[in-house]
Amino acid sequence: MMGESKVFVKSRAFRAAFAAVFAAAMVLILAAPAFAASFVPYYTYQYNAMLESNPTPVGYVPGRAFSAGSIGLDEDFVSLQHIYYDGKGLVYILDGGSAGKIVITDVDFNLVRVFEGFTAADGSQLKFTGAQGFAVDGEGRIFVADTESRRILVASPEGEIVKIIGRPDESLNNTNAPFDVTKIIVDKDGVIYAIAKSINIGVFRFAPDGEFMSFWGPNEVPSTGRALINYIRKRLPFMTNTQIAFLRGVTPVTVRNFAIDSEGFIFTISPYKDLFEIKGNVRKLNFKGEDILADDLQFGDYEIGLFKPEFADLVIDGDGFINLLDYELGKVYQHNEDGFLVTVFGTKGDQKGSFNTPTSITEINGSFYVTDMVKNMIFEFNPTEYVLLFREAMMKMTAYELEESKSLCVQILTRNSNSDFVRISFGRIADAQGDYKAALGYFATAMSLTDYSLSYKIYRQEFLADNWLTVVIVAFAAVAALMLLGKLWSKYSVVPEGRSFSKMEESKYLFPLHVLTHPTDGFSQFKSRKNESIIWVLSIVAAWFAAEVMVFFFTGTALNENRPEYFNAAVIATRTIGLFVFFIIGNWSVCSLLDGKGTFLEITTTTAYSLIPYVASIFINVLISRFIAADESVYMTMSTTIGLAWSVILLLSGLYSIHDYGFLKTIFSAILTVIAMAIMLFLLMLFLGLLQQVFSFCVSVYMEGFTRWG
Repeated sequence: MMGESKVFVKSRAFRAAFAAVFAAAMVLILAAPAFAASFVPYYTYQYNAMLESNPTPVGYVPGRAFSAGSIGLDEDFVSLQHIYYDGKGLVYILDGGSAGKIVITDVDFNLVRVFEGFTAADGSQLKFTGAQGFAVDGEGRIFVADTESRRILVASPEGEIVKIIGRPDESLNNTNAPFDVTKIIVDKDGVIYAIAKSINIGVFRFAPDGEFMSFWGPNEVPSTGRALINYIRKRLPFMTNTQIAFLRGVTPVTVRNFAIDSEGFIFTISPYKDLFEIKGNVRKLNFKGEDILADDLQFGDYEIGLFKPEFADLVIDGDGFINLLDYELGKVYQHNEDGFLVTVFGTKGDQKGSFNTPTSITEINGSFYVTDMVKNMIFEFNPTEYVLLFREAMMKMTAYELEESKSLCVQILTRNSNSDFVRISFGRIADAQGDYKAALGYFATAMSLTDYSLSYKIYRQEFLADNWLTVVIVAFAAVAALMLLGKLWSKYSVVPEGRSFSKMEESKYLFPLHVLTHPTDGFSQFKSRKNESIIWVLSIVAAWFAAEVMVFFFTGTALNENRPEYFNAAVIATRTIGLFVFFIIGNWSVCSLLDGKGTFLEITTTTAYSLIPYVASIFINVLISRFIAADESVYMTMSTTIGLAWSVILLLSGLYSIHDYGFLKTIFSAILTVIAMAIMLFLLMLFLGLLQQVFSFCVSVYMEGFTRWG
């Protein structure tokens, strides 16, 4: 009976387990469509203050895809070039190439009308085969960039030619460049702006009647210094042809595309032409054609390296966000005007939501539509709840609606704990509420140094007001300590009557302090008294290393962009101990050839003692940085300048004394020392590269032998 009971219990447990597994499997099967529907073929991210990408929830998901057939056309698209929404319910699509037609649909992409040409006054049809862009004004007139025919066609909403705008020859009499117009926009006053890809002196501006007005908003020409640097860089042996091609020449690049926002500002995009400058590829131009975006803003990806993204089109959506279409990477970047990357969507590939060669983008009621000239499809991307929440929080923060923004940020935090925007928002809210200490904590976590500095100034002012007595006592103590040090310095530096040297000179361990104020006399004593101290040399070099470590970890938050995880002791050792050793060897080698009288020990000691003011300035800067804001760094600059100048004077005086050189020969030997250091560095890198190749060769031989005989 007991055995039967156990069998029954086991059987019941088995049935229960089987039922649970079956139910879970059914849930997964039924939920499969939901999982499939939420899949996106691209990685979405934002950047932190260190320009590292952090994953975020998806901002826009792929929706419908429209072909010529789904719209209601009998023939396939040939080369989709441009899509535009007029805000009144009509979508305009330009099929360029050999097609040369404009397709008009409603917002659901149901066919309304097709123009395969416009009707001239004499009844003939004017084709626009090969057109690359168009615009529609508030009255529904269509402005076509008839690229191949080198003209602008202006047609009524019914497709009848109103005017034809040709090349303004009187304004281009110094060039025979063609009027190959590619893009057009029209502002609310009817002024026509056009881009011609062969003309780089600015955007063409035409009056509403088609009369040429002026060139407007050209890209900046690089300065003479920048042009000279580019000229030198182009001739460096390690620059590849691709890198050289990306260097900006002495003429400005042509604007590639543009868009106009609801306030009438025109945004332009241009190709990157300088590897070391980011300003100018996206601009916001006022009525004078001046860029009013901040100089240090970068748009697109930050982690691509030297090869920057190439934007084909942009649209400023109804909330003022900048949406940039990158045809090289197949991505859409959404930024606010402060350059903050809100989200990224799209990629290259064959999956849903992927592009081959995207050409144009527009927004319709919060969704984005992208044309692809190879796939000849129009792809829809719809916003997720996350991005709508994020955008609303940003707009509330911009409008200074702090409580509303805080509530939204709390919701964002549950979906994306990586967002620096949320931390910065909490910091600004705390700052507005007067809780500056909390604000500093948020800004420090987000590494928003500008915000941190603004809050820190007020926090510092309040702290001084609340603790003024303590501050006064500390100040008096510091002054007293300095006075005491001054007395001790006088006591030990003055030569007593009847003696040849001061107490500072007689002590081997105080002698470096004498050198600080009497360099020529002090360093010359190395020859007669042999009072070099290896302990001092090692201590100074170690102090230099320690000072650089302190700079990394203990510089004030308002000025410290370092992250502890990026600390590398080898790098700091190389630029302190390594530089010290390189200088000693370089100077000893050079001065041996120039009949210098200094020994290796004297060169080592002279170099070390000369470093004292500079190393001291580093420690002083770390201390100063704890009490100042970012825009007050001039005090640190002054300290560094004094310390460095003092050390250079000491070093030149020391070399002058120990080598028994004249002034000019001392300068010449110092210059040759720097050159020798560069040569040694080059040879060292060459040697390390050779070692790496030998190691790789040995590994490959071992692996081949192991594979064959192993």
